[in-house]
Amino acid sequence: MQPSRNQLCHCGSGRRYKHCHGQLDIPAEFIHELEARHLRAVTHKARHGAIRVPIVQPWGDKQVRVAGADIFVGPCGTFNDFLDGYLENCLGHEWWYQQSTTTSAEMHQILEWHRIATKAAPAWCAATAALRRVAYDLFVLRDNAEVREKVLTRLRTRHQFQGARFELAVAAGAVCGGFQVSFYDEDDRSQQWPEFLAKCPHTGVSLAIEAKSRHRNGTLGVGGTRDVEARADVGGLIGRALAKQPREPYVIFVEVNLAWPTIEERPILRNELQRSMQKLEMEPKYRASYPSVGTIYYNDAAPWHLAGKDASAAGGWTAIQFPRHPRDRLDKQTLGRLRNGMGLRLNHPSA
Repeated sequence: MQPSRNQLCHCGSGRRYKHCHGQLDIPAEFIHELEARHLRAVTHKARHGAIRVPIVQPWGDKQVRVAGADIFVGPCGTFNDFLDGYLENCLGHEWWYQQSTTTSAEMHQILEWHRIATKAAPAWCAATAALRRVAYDLFVLRDNAEVREKVLTRLRTRHQFQGARFELAVAAGAVCGGFQVSFYDEDDRSQQWPEFLAKCPHTGVSLAIEAKSRHRNGTLGVGGTRDVEARADVGGLIGRALAKQPREPYVIFVEVNLAWPTIEERPILRNELQRSMQKLEMEPKYRASYPSVGTIYYNDAAPWHLAGKDASAAGGWTAIQFPRHPRDRLDKQTLGRLRNGMGLRLNHPSA
């Protein structure tokens, strides 16, 4: 809506409209279009985070979509329709075909999810969510940062898929949270490096990010019988992450990888995770100076309920814990942005 002459100008200059854009002979419909674009941008950021609005353009009876420097031409459809084919594009058509023709016992997790999702189509199931989350994480990084070939190689490798999938999710979450993601020099063998660096635009501080995913029997390619009532048991995982001790303030992400928690069970999980951190803090080498500024926990239940139709059972859950005596000081808002980014990456654009 066009402001009155004495109102502040809509452009944000701080001047009255009559002393700013009101001096220009701008058609009202043009101003309305600018306001609509601004509203769309604000809405997009609130729902999807600090990432670019996906570029899509009709082209005859087809549609052109852009992901970073890559251009894709395909049939008209929604963004989720695009994601359903994007994962195969990223991992390679030849690899995808080879995996789809293997026996069920040897089939890669992604193709197993695809088989279940295809069988349920056009209805939604948790396997659909699991596939699209990996595809969207790849898209977010390709369109706003970079995707290294090493990550794609690990995604294609069955026994490395779980770790690569979670590292990808954490990097995409950092981007959605407004952080600038960069990677360590892979040729530097002087020490064990975390996954990547995330620079906060508000403070200019670069954080070292490590991602660890808890392996469980019967899910994400691990053999054995599923234990749907397993406890978190992530103390050893965090302990191995703490051994890296990078120079920068250090944030550890941990995927607990459980079939639960429901809303009622979440306090039980939080208490268990709190006890794990307290036990680590009591170790003599960490009592005075704990290497990490915080641990962010994440759970994606979709791989546990692949054929399930209940979207609430396949959702993501996050929690954050702060040590009492961290080596570095960091405001809680910065860690909160990282945590929020993990949730924002679950909201996929609709167009």
